[in-house]
Amino acid sequence: MKKFLMASVFVAVVPNVSYAGMAPQITLEQAQKAIKAALAASPEDTMSVWVVDKDGVPIAMAHPNCAPTIGVSGALGKAVVSAYFGAPSLNFDPRFTPQPNPNPTITMANTWKVSGWEPMNFAKGGVPIKRMDHDNNLDTVGAIACGGGTPDQDQTCADAGAAVLNASN
Repeated sequence: MKKFLMASVFVAVVPNVSYAGMAPQITLEQAQKAIKAALAASPEDTMSVWVVDKDGVPIAMAHPNCAPTIGVSGALGKAVVSAYFGAPSLNFDPRFTPQPNPNPTITMANTWKVSGWEPMNFAKGGVPIKRMDHDNNLDTVGAIACGGGTPDQDQTCADAGAAVLNASN
């Protein structure tokens, strides 16, 4: 009986664990607002947009009907890179291009795959989302990325979406 009582007390205490030091996470609502802003910044309906958490796990995604399918995986790869490394994916492009890319609008030459399913795309269009944790440290909580346009269009749209997420700190 004592063992059962102890286990019950422990379970009752676990939900009250303090998460001090953890940065606020990106909510689904915030991700959807950011996606809307990113799509609004796109000159055409060719942009796919992903918002991921700090581990690269998708929170939300948008892919307009007439957007190229290559933008879907490309944008996810950029979001994963930005979330993992806490830096814009454009910072890595010159360092990680395995070979010259004859078509700069298609960045699949920069796409790598690491453990499991996570694609990694070291090209323009991914922006990390950073928030202050409870100890006033700036932490990466996720990323937003766009794909389907030119590298500069992808970056502009991701910046627009990131502005919405960073404004909600």
